[in-house]
Amino acid sequence: MRHKRDRISLRVAPEERREISDEELRAHQLTAKEALDEVKSVCERHTIPYYLLAGSCLGAVRHQGFIPWDDDIDIGIPESDYERFEKAISEELADRFTWISNTNAVRYPRLFGKVLYQGIGCVDCFQLVKTADTPKKRAFHHFIKELWLKVYLRKIDCFWPGENRLYYIISVMLASVLSRKTVIRLIRRNEAHYRDKGTHFCMNINSIYSAEKETIREDWLEPAGKVIFEGTEYQTVNDTDAYLTHLYGDYMTPPPVEKRSQHHVLTRFTLT
Repeated sequence: MRHKRDRISLRVAPEERREISDEELRAHQLTAKEALDEVKSVCERHTIPYYLLAGSCLGAVRHQGFIPWDDDIDIGIPESDYERFEKAISEELADRFTWISNTNAVRYPRLFGKVLYQGIGCVDCFQLVKTADTPKKRAFHHFIKELWLKVYLRKIDCFWPGENRLYYIISVMLASVLSRKTVIRLIRRNEAHYRDKGTHFCMNINSIYSAEKETIREDWLEPAGKVIFEGTEYQTVNDTDAYLTHLYGDYMTPPPVEKRSQHHVLTRFTLT
């Protein structure tokens, strides 16, 4: 009975969403760009690589800034540098912004950190993890991440409608015998699984896309490329065409109007 009730009620860790106007969206975009400048500054001071990714990379190439209907910025940090990055950003971020992750918010429902402004997400900071050289092994690496994500969500009493029943049952069983601290440790162990194994591929492992879509060739990252986003130069992959084609296909053609976000929505998080 509990499974059925939770699928209907959608208990979610503390985050709330509200619709905003085009003018409010643009104001938020400019604030998010300021937050990105903070991240860039911290990374440069500590020689931490960072890469503008996904919709932000696409926006830079196609629009020289935000995709008009986008509301945040995506960057990737190598998994091997992520702990150092999180320590630095937590200590040095300007007071007007807040860093949130599952290290400082026990019910935060993500496996990556965010820079917030007044509780609203500005910059998503993803881990770029080394992954396997074969599609099957990459898919399994991603599958294990998905499983541990479900276990983590159970630990913070978070349920989503339409969840795979097998995932649900296994995650509830594991969550009943593992502490939140242990679950996070196992998540980090999976992220680091290929760190020292000489692979030629990375993955934005916590993206909403599939493992193959989010596979990134290591030679796209080293050396880093440059791109202009909202008038400022940032690091990104060195072959934006190959990366964006792999992720989106025909990326220079915007989607039809009906497939764009018609209602801008901002999500507010709380440090609980």
